[in-house]
Amino acid sequence: MAEAAETAAVVETATAVAETAAVETVVETHDDPDTEPGGSTPQEIRARKEYRLRKRLENELFDLQQERAATNARLKTLEEVTKPQPPKAREYTNAELQAAVDAGTITNIDAADYLAERRARQTADRVVTQERKRDAEATRQGMAQAQIDKYVEVAPWLNDKRDDRRKPLEVEYARLIDPNGVYRLSDSTVTEALLLEKVFGNVETFKAKAKLSTASRAAVDSHVESGGGGTVVPVKQAGSVDISKLPKHVQEYVAKSGMNQKDSESYAKFYVERRGQTK
Repeated sequence: MAEAAETAAVVETATAVAETAAVETVVETHDDPDTEPGGSTPQEIRARKEYRLRKRLENELFDLQQERAATNARLKTLEEVTKPQPPKAREYTNAELQAAVDAGTITNIDAADYLAERRARQTADRVVTQERKRDAEATRQGMAQAQIDKYVEVAPWLNDKRDDRRKPLEVEYARLIDPNGVYRLSDSTVTEALLLEKVFGNVETFKAKAKLSTASRAAVDSHVESGGGGTVVPVKQAGSVDISKLPKHVQEYVAKSGMNQKDSESYAKFYVERRGQTK
């Protein structure tokens, strides 16, 4: 408050000085009061000095007014923040109300009105809470569906219930929502999205793997159709192929592709199987 009073005093002083300077400059002969006077006569020089003084005081006055407005706004905000909040009304139990009725402090009608008001308030609070929960759940389900749609965009067969590739997913989903199982998750879109991420990894990883698989198939088709020559090596051990014994052009492709060991073995196995089918 002291700061506001001091600011007001400075503003009033600056205003008085500015008004005095403005009155004095009225007697000058230059036409436009907002244009600095020119000339070299003593009167013109004096008018120019007074003009500059008036402009400086006007600018200072404007700055002080702005500062006072900001100070008042801060003070108002501070008053609102520090303003004591009214105490929360006490909730009376049914036993306390009955005791007050028995003692004659309140009437039966007053007690009934209080109970009715309390039930209405509790009902309203419960409805608002339920609506907020429903909105939050709807938002969560929507986010989960958007995540599922991204997986389906990469692998459309996920939406085909007749596709055999869905069977492992269905078995795992049943395990997740089993009410007697370990996880006992809800039968919902959120659980479906969780299953897809658990099986395929995040969406970006799934997209990258699908892209690599498509590129590998295209490369194998190209090699098989062009006839690279050489002997197709049988599987050396369960689930793997000796890449060093594949045709030279296949080895070069694998080397240049930058595949890791696992992807290289998968590609080699696919190449062998595809070459065997085209014979």
